[in-house]
Amino acid sequence: MSELLVSIIVPCYNQAEFLSEALTSVCEQTYEHWECLIIDDGSTDSTREISKKWIQRESRFKYFHQKNQGLSSARNFGLENATGSYIQFLDADDFLDKRKLSVSIKLFEKNELIEIVITDYLLFDQLSHDFQNPHYPIEEANLNIEGVLFKWDDNFAIPIHCGVFSSALFRDFRFPENLEAKEDWVMWFKFFKKRVPIQYLNEKLVFYRRHNNNMTNYRNMTSDIMAALNYIKPELTKMEYSKLLEIKLRNTLNTNFSLRFQNRELKENLGFRIYNKVFKYFKL
Repeated sequence: MSELLVSIIVPCYNQAEFLSEALTSVCEQTYEHWECLIIDDGSTDSTREISKKWIQRESRFKYFHQKNQGLSSARNFGLENATGSYIQFLDADDFLDKRKLSVSIKLFEKNELIEIVITDYLLFDQLSHDFQNPHYPIEEANLNIEGVLFKWDDNFAIPIHCGVFSSALFRDFRFPENLEAKEDWVMWFKFFKKRVPIQYLNEKLVFYRRHNNNMTNYRNMTSDIMAALNYIKPELTKMEYSKLLEIKLRNTLNTNFSLRFQNRELKENLGFRIYNKVFKYFKL
């Protein structure tokens, strides 16, 4: 088997209760040529102490600390310090199947043109401990720029840890640190727009932890969507941007809003504020 190094980047902010499970899944990988960079983004819990125990146990783990600057900054810090030929991202509250790296590396070896290997995932409910199929499954037909632009968060999404990436892709890309969310969507947009060669494997080798308290606040979510859209706007035609904004607006109002905000007055006021943004951008 190839001895190409895989750099696993684990950003962590106050997720010490989950961190050991994530690092255990790294340590149990059947592909052994890896380094794991734990990026402590200014945690105030026991992240440092837990990380140091793992470093003492296994020399392939490396611990870095920075003041709290957000997820994108932590991932970028990891990219700056990674030395591997491939990159695997892993959030501190998720974990990997033990075959994730070995299966991915074999696919890279079979086709040297491939720059991203994407595998499927399952949701993990921390209360029931049940594994469930995701609400937004990965479908090979959507693994293109049209799918990433127009179907994302509607019936399709790719959690970032589903991918193993050629490190060369990150010579020209860093996560936008001015975005508080949707930075992974921006990454996928950039790579698919460049038509980066990918290989999809329909095996569920990633486990995404679902929290009861991790539903995004609607007001913040709307702001996050607009910020991400504005970030990629220069690379879109006016027609693409108009269509994309309409889809995001519709999904946000019809789905998330109806689930979380039943107060009619609040719905009307928030809807008016959002539609004002549409008027602003398109002078409707």
